[in-house]
Formats: sequence, C-alpha cells, structure tokens
Amino acid sequence: MTSSDEQQRNAKRVGTPSGGQAGAARNGRWNEVKFNIAYGRDLEFVARTMEEAVAEEIGDEMIERVREYREILAKTPVDEIEVQEKPVVLFRVSDNTWIEVIVRYLVDPIQAGPVKTRLIQKMLPRLNAAQDRVMFPRGDAR
Repeated sequence: MTSSDEQQRNAKRVGTPSGGQAGAARNGRWNEVKFNIAYGRDLEFVARTMEEAVAEEIGDEMIERVREYREILAKTPVDEIEVQEKPVVLFRVSDNTWIEVIVRYLVDPIQAGPVKTRLIQKMLPRLNAAQDRVMFPRGDAR
C-alpha cells in the first residue's frame, strides 16, 4: 500500500475533509469556502483576506476545536498528520481557465451553514473592493 493510500485510509477514520465522520460530529466539521479568480492576480492578498475573515469569525473557536481534534488523533492508529490551528488557503488550477481559491477551516457542525454564509458576506466585499488585485469571473466568462 502506498503512503497516499495509507493517508486516505487514515483520513476516513478521523473525519478530515477527505473522509468519514469519526470524531467530527463531536468536535467539528471541516468546511470550505471557494471562489474562482483570474490568473495573474495577487494570490497572497486573496489568501490573507480569506484567512483574516475566518480568523475574525471563528479564530479562537477553531484553535480550541483543533486541540480537541488532535487529542482524538493521538488516540487513533493514524499516522502523524499536521492539523493546522488556523484556516488554510489552497489554490487549484480550474478546468475553466480560472484559479480556484479555497479556504478550509474547522467549525461546529451545527453552525457550519451560518458560519459559511457569514464568511462569504465578509469576504466578498473585501475582495470586490480590490478588483485590481482580485478578478472574479463576470458575465459569460464563468
């Protein structure tokens, strides 16, 4: 079995974004907010803006949830996995010629929907205010 196979198997045991729910229901749920932006834009600014919005909304809660999550992981046969205490921003090349930007965070499962809505409401005005640094798809260019 490859290292990747082992990581996927382990992830399914502990409720990370790629798999099952063991421990996730009690301590949190991994959630994401995704946007598409144009190539050649200020990726550092976009990441920082998204991280700041999540930190403002659930920063201290997320740190505590991650600590609890790490305690659960320590009691399982999971290979060492680094779980970040702060939101993580990822960039992916999209099939539609845009860059997909994703911020991933740990949230109370009951509050997952409302938190995501509040995050989008915080992020969009900040990102739209800097159109020279962030360009969202418009019109038929989506």
